[in-house]
Amino acid sequence: MIDYLIYLLTFVIGSIAGLLWSYKIHSEPYVIMGIDTKSLVVAVIGWILVLNAYFSWILLAIGFFLVGFVLCERPGYGRKETVIGIVVGGVIYLICHLILMV
Repeated sequence: MIDYLIYLLTFVIGSIAGLLWSYKIHSEPYVIMGIDTKSLVVAVIGWILVLNAYFSWILLAIGFFLVGFVLCERPGYGRKETVIGIVVGGVIYLICHLILMV
């Protein structure tokens, strides 16, 4: 039960940190058409940890922090990075569980 509280707490802290960082970096409304590479790296690492680190509660908590960091940026920012992170994390999950566990 305490595990879920830790995961929720790290996600909320990551969300607040991502929102504050996003407002500090991007003072303008959503105008960027490309992909932010820093947010992309954070999202990919976060989703890989969330989807594949079920054996370690510390790595899972770090993954929830990173996912919350990117997911809760200013409105408009972090959408593409989150989707790419989910896809990459899902592909790695499928590779690890379908191909290597056969």
